[in-house]
Amino acid sequence: MTPLANVPTLVVSGSLGAGKTTLISRLLDARPGRETWAVLANERGVVRITPRNGVAVAEVDGGCVCCTGQIALRVGLTRLLREARPARLFVELDAASHLPAVLENFRNPWLAPVLAIEAVIGVVDGAAFRPDAAMQERIAACGVICVRGDPAAVVRTAPGRRFIDVVAVTLGALQGVSVSEPR
Repeated sequence: MTPLANVPTLVVSGSLGAGKTTLISRLLDARPGRETWAVLANERGVVRITPRNGVAVAEVDGGCVCCTGQIALRVGLTRLLREARPARLFVELDAASHLPAVLENFRNPWLAPVLAIEAVIGVVDGAAFRPDAAMQERIAACGVICVRGDPAAVVRTAPGRRFIDVVAVTLGALQGVSVSEPR
């Protein structure tokens, strides 16, 4: 069996209820029938992504996967990658996760050759947006901000970021937003 390498990976972060799961579900609906895609979900909201033909799903307990859940993240991700051998991976992070630390974990030697992080996406509910320190840290780590509702408040606090209406997001719209470090 050939080792996995450079699996295109989208990391999706945001507050509970912002629309992360809905966004990933919409992207999964566009999956080419011949490919297997995988989702590692760290968020335990009301809406969940369910496994289906061509889509493998693994869940890691909610909470910060860079601190208290780091081992669970590594085990869940390794198992998912080995069993599903996906052509594309989505990682949905709990709002409690420290996004910069999670990205640093993904760049560690045990995962760096396996994951090609295509985009780090922040999903924000424009109506509920509060620019606190945790939100600012998350937004600073994102290359793309997908906004549900009015983006005005979010745009003012994140100059230089690429904004997309969460309803209009397609996989093609997210391409070219790479944050992968050169290998």
